[in-house]
Amino acid sequence: MKDRVDKVEIISPVQVPGNDTGAQRFTSRWKNLGKVAALTLTFIALVGGGALLLLYLSKNPVHHRAPEVISAPELEGRKVRGEAPLSESGVGETATLDLVRIAEEKEEAEQRLADFVRAQKVLEDKGAAAWGGDAYERMAQLGREADASFLEEHYMSAALKYAKAAAKAEELTNRTESALGRLLDEASLALAEGDSETAQQKFTVALLLDPANESAQRGLKRAKNFEAVMALLTSAKGHEQNNNLSFALTDYQEALRLDPESQGAREGFGRVKALIAEEKFQQFMSAGLTAYHNHDYQRARSSLLKAQTFRPDSDQVRHALALVNEAIRLARLENLRKKAVEAEQSEDWRQALEHYLAVLEMDPQVEFAIRGRNRSLEQIRTAKRINFYLERPSVLESQRHLANAELLLEEVEQVEPRGGRLAAQIEKLHQLVAVAQRSVKVTLVSDNLTKVAVYRVGKLGQFDVYDLYLRPGTYTVVGVRDGYQDFRKEIVVKPGQQPLRFTVICRIKI
Repeated sequence: MKDRVDKVEIISPVQVPGNDTGAQRFTSRWKNLGKVAALTLTFIALVGGGALLLLYLSKNPVHHRAPEVISAPELEGRKVRGEAPLSESGVGETATLDLVRIAEEKEEAEQRLADFVRAQKVLEDKGAAAWGGDAYERMAQLGREADASFLEEHYMSAALKYAKAAAKAEELTNRTESALGRLLDEASLALAEGDSETAQQKFTVALLLDPANESAQRGLKRAKNFEAVMALLTSAKGHEQNNNLSFALTDYQEALRLDPESQGAREGFGRVKALIAEEKFQQFMSAGLTAYHNHDYQRARSSLLKAQTFRPDSDQVRHALALVNEAIRLARLENLRKKAVEAEQSEDWRQALEHYLAVLEMDPQVEFAIRGRNRSLEQIRTAKRINFYLERPSVLESQRHLANAELLLEEVEQVEPRGGRLAAQIEKLHQLVAVAQRSVKVTLVSDNLTKVAVYRVGKLGQFDVYDLYLRPGTYTVVGVRDGYQDFRKEIVVKPGQQPLRFTVICRIKI
């Protein structure tokens, strides 16, 4: 069997900065260290004893004696002397059987020792010295007793004790799950009671049992950060008492970063955050109401909306916002009204109409906007009708259009208000109508043989000279005489034109 040196890791308490330097804490700390040291020394002694025993066995194997060969005379001599007879092989049968039995017992003890050492190694890897308790002590005691029996060559007793020790080791191995749960509970309780050293020790042992255990990993990290977290909580409470809320919040946040499960950090963070929110709420409410009273409604609304983010269900904010929104609405209506009036005064009726329509979109019941809209539409329609004739004066040559223009002039007399631009347009239309109504003297000269007719006027018959008074427009003059080609001429009468003279005679014989 190969030499073997078992390594035992002694778990030292993790040192966490703190200001507890009292005698009681010092004494407790060394008591804990003493317990761990005692368990560790026991474990070392057990493993060391097993290793020494294995080493001894490797250097002192059991040898079977070769049978002693005795000659015949020597055998006879022994008989004469009365010595115990020997078997025919030369060795006493009883001695031979004893040697065989002893060798078998030693081999059995060696096998049980190997089983025990293997079971010991499993427990060593799981840190059983720190959690095995009385069961571990009993196992170790059986191992020491077995070692003593073996060295005294009481092999059967040693084998039995090794077997019992191995069974104890197996029993401890099967209890690792319950031991893990107990260690986690004890570590959590110690941490809750502020004993971070004990918590670190127990979480560390728990990780020997289950290195991937997340609860133990988190707990060990919390225990290591315990002193720092407590210092941060103390600082945060001091800032909170002095109303330095932003500093307090920073300390609570850092404490939560180090220990997300710290109840004190969570409660403090929530409490300070609520205080800051209340402070901000009051600041924005005050700013909003001040702006409202100063008629700065947009700033008031902005501040109140910020206040609402801190208290979404606040009736106070809702009421204040309603007042501000109504003030904003009324201010906008008044602004649109002023713009519409300015547009009316400049006779920009389309712009005025846009402003009145914007008001009605906000509130269809606003009376001044309803009247303004109707007034603007009437002005726009009137201007459009007048401009039709001003832009196309020739259409007044038509009797129908002239009659419509005359009717329009009667209607516009009722239109109010009548600004300078509308008055000028009406005056221009009056002038165009007056010109269109004024006749121009047209003298027709004939030979008293040609029958003359003027379209839109009538048949004039035969004459030498005929005077007509025609309104501006286009006329067709026709002359007819038997045996002659008809005469046809178009006459254009312009408004304000000087008297015209035309000759109408059929001269070409057929």
